[in-house]
Amino acid sequence: MLNIFPFGKKHEENTNTEVVTETPVEETPTQDVYPATPTPTETPVESTTIVEPAVSTETAVTEAPAVEAAPVENNDPNRKKVLLVVDDNKLNLKVASKLLSDFDCDIETVQSGKECIEKVQQDNKYDLIFMDIMMPDMDGVQTMHTLKSMPNFHAPVVSLTADAVEGSREKYLGEGFDDYIPKPMDREEMHDAINKYIGN
Repeated sequence: MLNIFPFGKKHEENTNTEVVTETPVEETPTQDVYPATPTPTETPVESTTIVEPAVSTETAVTEAPAVEAAPVENNDPNRKKVLLVVDDNKLNLKVASKLLSDFDCDIETVQSGKECIEKVQQDNKYDLIFMDIMMPDMDGVQTMHTLKSMPNFHAPVVSLTADAVEGSREKYLGEGFDDYIPKPMDREEMHDAINKYIGN
């Protein structure tokens, strides 16, 4: 049997067709994903007050130890006299020792003011000291002043110097020397000094 449809009408089929509506998906930018780093918890720092010890602005003054001569050992009038010659020049020491060798005395020599001071500190036995003026480090004037300031020191100190201009004798006697002999050393002047101060 033929199914005849009216002209102009379409054949409609009841088809069960599901219409799927696609929801557009938003694309997110591609990026590396790392686990979140936990934020360290800040520990509050306690305020600390540093107290520095008080520093005194006053400078401590240390007193220099007093320089002392050894006890006097020349009280015996019959003992042999001892002379000390101080000069930084070895040739001058030889010349002085030669000039003094005619006298009945023991002669000792040193080459600096410092050695002279040490000698007197160790053994205060000298009856007369002949002192050169121009010496390094500690000259004859400084050495003589140190000697004169020492307790128990009483030996005469005679200057030996090439400073022979007019007024030099007064200059060195004014400094505190007991006598003055110009260089080059003269035997008669050395003899006079010995007779004057130790009576030999």
